[in-house]
This record gives sequence, structure tokens and C-alpha cells, in this order.
Amino acid sequence: MRNSRYLPIAGCVAAILEWIKSAIGEALQSPWLSDPAIQAPIPDPGEVVERPSSPTVALSPSPNEQHDFDIFLSFRGVDTRNGFTGHLYQALCRRGLKTFIDSEDLHRGETIEELFPYIERSKVFVPIISKGYGDSKWCLKEIAKIVECAGRRLILPIFFGVEPSHIRHQSGPFERAFKSYDKMDKAEVKKWRDALTKVAGLSGYSLKNDANG
Repeated sequence: MRNSRYLPIAGCVAAILEWIKSAIGEALQSPWLSDPAIQAPIPDPGEVVERPSSPTVALSPSPNEQHDFDIFLSFRGVDTRNGFTGHLYQALCRRGLKTFIDSEDLHRGETIEELFPYIERSKVFVPIISKGYGDSKWCLKEIAKIVECAGRRLILPIFFGVEPSHIRHQSGPFERAFKSYDKMDKAEVKKWRDALTKVAGLSGYSLKNDANG
């Protein structure tokens, strides 16, 4: 059985926020900033699920909730997988936070619906929203599911090289992406828009993706 200390929600959220903040700082100091060829090792989904967790702080569980992961990372793979997201994942794991990250093989071999149980079994959601996030139907379905599952759980967005206002109004790089969805089911597209609008209105971290960091 994993050695966890259960704290009141406020205390737990504060602790996780501090750990995420320090992990972001560590990821931003990684060598990939000066040499993009340096890639963080990304495990496959099976390795993630079976990875033993170090002692950590867990949300007080409710009788109807089962959480297997402390953090769920949502991101556009081609934008940040081998850069910021990969190093953030490693930094979170070093802090004893059991973190779920999907793999390229998962995208090729499974449907997004098969990823939903991992979202449902996570305590804190960290969507890393980059300029290409809206181009991915996978990401949009993922963020809609995250918002649906959030409830009493925390969503901590990271706005990576994109303005929150562009996400909120689906403008800028998101406007072009959503124009390509005009012929899709309007109810589903509205769910994606609503999820992005909600997440863009939350407190989070805004990071500039440029040569000066």
C-alpha cells in the first residue's frame, strides 16, 4: 500500500501547487532550453501505470472516488512532448508525485475514450495549452473530459506560448483550428469551446516560448 498522508483539501492543494511550481522552475532550467536536441525520456503507458510512487500528499478521498494518479498532464505532443512537458514530467516524478503522461504509441493504438479512465482516476489536472492545442481533436476531447470530471478537483493550466484570451475566445491560432470543425457535430464542438473558455479563466502559469525563456 502506498505511504500517503491525507490532508484537508486546502492543505493538499497548497502543497501540490508548491510542488508543481518548483517542478516548472526545474523544467525551465533543463538543458533543452539551449539545446532542443536533448529530449526527456518518456515512458510508455504500461510503465506509467506500474511505476511505484514515493510518499506523497494525497487528497482526502471520498467514499465514491478512487485516485491512482496525483497529476494528469494534458498536452499537444508535437508542441511540447520532447521539451517542456517531458522535463516537467520528470521533475514531478522526482518530487514523488505519481504523474500520468500518455505516449505516442497510445495515440496510435487507442481511442481517446480509452484514456478517460486515467482522467477519472487523477486528482489534479495540468493542461499545457500551446498554440497547436486546438488543432488536435484528441486534446479538445481530453480537455472537455477534464472539465467534466473536475468537480472538487483542481485544474492548473499552463499557457505555453499562447495568450489566455486567445484560448478563452478561440481567437488567434485557435480561430483557424475551430474553422476546420464547422462541419462537425455542433454540440461536441460547443463542449470543446466551453471547456477552453472555462480553463482559460482559471488561475495558472503563463510561459513564453521564446529564446529568452
